[in-house]
Amino acid sequence: MEQNKPWEAVSIDKLLAELRTEEKQLISSLSNVQGKIKSLLETRALLTGQEFNPNKEKSIPDLLEDVLRQCGAKHVDELVEILRADYPQTGSVAKQTVSGALIRYSNQGRKFKRVGKNTFAVIDDKNGENYE
Repeated sequence: MEQNKPWEAVSIDKLLAELRTEEKQLISSLSNVQGKIKSLLETRALLTGQEFNPNKEKSIPDLLEDVLRQCGAKHVDELVEILRADYPQTGSVAKQTVSGALIRYSNQGRKFKRVGKNTFAVIDDKNGENYE
């Protein structure tokens, strides 16, 4: 068994190198797609006569509310992954940013409710219950 470890380590290193290359390609593709999205948003604004302001995006708490309404209660780690994957405007949002927003709002009894360890859901403003 000891003899296989060097081969396994070399194999793992090779796989890691391949994945890092793939990661770089995906990051480049993501940047390209984000540029196209921005161009389309600007074009739509021009065609509809609306003002285009690329800096006027939804806040992290607003995006979290949208995600939690669609998906139901989620752990902070899952929410970070969803924001990074589905909302390019958030960039590589930090876990601390997400958890801080959720905790701040839930402690104030606004928007979010803690339903488990590092797990949050949306609060129904009318009666304080979770949306589902």
